[in-house]
Amino acid sequence: MGSAEQQRRDRRRTVAWKKRDAAERQPRPPSPSTVRQIAELQTKIASGTGVHEAVRSLGDILCREIDPPVQQVVESNVCGALVQLLDSLDVVLLKDVLWCLSNVMAGTHAQCEPLVRCGIAPRLIALLGHSDDFVRDQAVWAVGNLSGDCEEWNGGVLLHGGMERVAKCARHAMRLPQDPVTWNMIWNCAWTMSNMARNRGGGRLALNHATLIVSMMTTGTLAEQPGVVEDAGWAMAHASDDESEDSSVTNALVSGGLAKVIVNVMRRWEHGHERVVTPYIRILGNLSTGSDESTEHVVAAGALDVLLPFLRSRNGLLRREVCWTLSNLAVGSPSSIVAAYPGLVGELLGILQDDRADVRREACWVIFNVCRSASRETLSSLVAGGVIPVVCRVLSATLDVEMKTCCLATLNALLEVNAHEWVEVVEEHGGRETIESLSTDRNASISALAAHMCDTYMS
Repeated sequence: MGSAEQQRRDRRRTVAWKKRDAAERQPRPPSPSTVRQIAELQTKIASGTGVHEAVRSLGDILCREIDPPVQQVVESNVCGALVQLLDSLDVVLLKDVLWCLSNVMAGTHAQCEPLVRCGIAPRLIALLGHSDDFVRDQAVWAVGNLSGDCEEWNGGVLLHGGMERVAKCARHAMRLPQDPVTWNMIWNCAWTMSNMARNRGGGRLALNHATLIVSMMTTGTLAEQPGVVEDAGWAMAHASDDESEDSSVTNALVSGGLAKVIVNVMRRWEHGHERVVTPYIRILGNLSTGSDESTEHVVAAGALDVLLPFLRSRNGLLRREVCWTLSNLAVGSPSSIVAAYPGLVGELLGILQDDRADVRREACWVIFNVCRSASRETLSSLVAGGVIPVVCRVLSATLDVEMKTCCLATLNALLEVNAHEWVEVVEEHGGRETIESLSTDRNASISALAAHMCDTYMS
């Protein structure tokens, strides 16, 4: 692939990202001369006169970095003719047509709808098997935009075998000499597969596709490319989000050694690459939703070693992801977690009192899951460490229904184990008054639990 084509590819990616980033901003309208030029090009393409030059000129207009006139191109009704040209056997023309369409498809849902109605999906999927690397790569990019838009369009892509064909493109690219052009191809495949996995609805990602994604994270020089590693991570994060009742996909991924792979990837990128590691934290959280045995495997793989440093990240979203993952791990092996990291609960109590609301909420669930499932010995150490005063203060101050529910349930879990001694600690820190007031809360679940606690432990 020549350098000119690579430059066009890079520019296309930049334009698409900028359009996504500026989705809420109204673009400035193009000049009257640009509108006239688009109309003239549409006429040439529709009539079949000077098609090559017209398509290339249209592509040059669409790749403008600031306010590309996507809407005006859509309104010119040229999209149907461009979709028809995807059936062309002329490789040079195909490249230019795909260039135009991929820029249009980086626009809004409404701007892409005419393309979908014209039957672009099956044509793009057919081009995923094209012999030319650049044609294949641009087709991957365009399919990724379709799949990333909505579940309905992604369903059509999956129905026509899109996942299998993109996976085949990725395997082909991974056999090529490893250079920036090849990495970019694989990156596009990883990004497209992440969109397919994210918008798959209630379906599952086949395990062989999951295996391919793992190889993108870990194979040779690919493991050194942050863009590839990040998008492969999101693909696996969506793939490991197993909604089945038996968690069969999650358990299979864990038994296949995925947790250790994820931990090793995080160790490679833990310093200065928070954006790269974010999906891997999500993966560990997903893997921890399987069986207790799977959760133990995740802990044994060293997940806590790579997770806990990010509790002190400046990125609130990252702290929230870590707390969510810890809440899942705490369900399966709370005592071992507390024993191995005795300062963890203290750190979570600090977050519970002073952090963003969403992070505090997840930290509260970690503490509750530990208190609900840990041994009496572990709970005694937590009480000695001050868990009850903090939970009582938060319960008294919060207006958040979920936080109220969680704090109340945490105190109830502790009192179920040792009400004789610990109810006094609750009362000393104002817990009794708060719980009594909550027995008449407007939320039925909160009032019922509070009333139960008053009757059982404080009568």
